[in-house]
Amino acid sequence: MAQSATERDQQPCKVAVFTTRSETLCGRMKAEKKIKVKCLDPNHAWQLFKENSDGDVLSSDKGINSCAQELAKECAGLPLALITVARVMLGKNSWELWKDALHQIRDKHEWTTIDLSEEDSVVMYKAFKLSYDSLENDSIRECLLCCALWPEDYEIHKFKELIPCWIGCGIIHEFNVINDTFIKGCSYLEALLAASLLEQSLNVGIITRLDM
Repeated sequence: MAQSATERDQQPCKVAVFTTRSETLCGRMKAEKKIKVKCLDPNHAWQLFKENSDGDVLSSDKGINSCAQELAKECAGLPLALITVARVMLGKNSWELWKDALHQIRDKHEWTTIDLSEEDSVVMYKAFKLSYDSLENDSIRECLLCCALWPEDYEIHKFKELIPCWIGCGIIHEFNVINDTFIKGCSYLEALLAASLLEQSLNVGIITRLDM
């Protein structure tokens, strides 16, 4: 049955929406309309940083609080960077550790070796590298690197795909019982989630590989 013009006009319009930190990518995708989401202002950025930090630690020492505020400024108002850096510093109770983190993220020499044209990309790279370097051991770092086998923002099933991949690559190999191996894999996964290097999906058992 043919549709009338009125019926066609009433049908919902299908629109594809995508998000990216790269304005260049918007051009390549030939986006019809660009909506720039502004970064957080300094007050809201500091509030978000504090919400993801240990308030007792921030209030325990003026030096730590000062370093924390400087770290928040280095995140340039980007929510993911603020959350990532704040969570990296959880459990770090000495001024020296906070000062060292600030030194790392401000080390201009280290960032000149990478080719990132977008300022936001540099900020995120700094945040993710600080989080990556703060992981407990190389085995957990190797687990994260394995996630590059899947596309960006891909949803990975942790029991069917992710942990079996880690086992197959020989990262987790010290156990004779398969259940113990999966338990170790889950502990590594929790470390990566806590460091904001992977993201828990709304679907049970699914992990999302972040766009880095």
